[in-house]
Amino acid sequence: MEKHKEGMSARKIAELFGLNNKTVSSVIDELSKNASLAKLLTPEGSTSTDPDGIH
Repeated sequence: MEKHKEGMSARKIAELFGLNNKTVSSVIDELSKNASLAKLLTPEGSTSTDPDGIH
C-alpha cells in the first residue's frame, strides 16, 4: 500500500514483488474502501532520533 501511496501503479507494484496485477489491484481497492484497515497494515515511519539505529 505504501508504494501505491507514493504514486506507483498496481502494475509496477506487481512487477516489483512478482505478484499478479489483478491481485495487487484487488488489494489496493479493498484497502482503499476500508481506511482503518489500511492504517493497521501500513507501517509508520520511525520515530527514532537515531537515524543509524545504533543507539
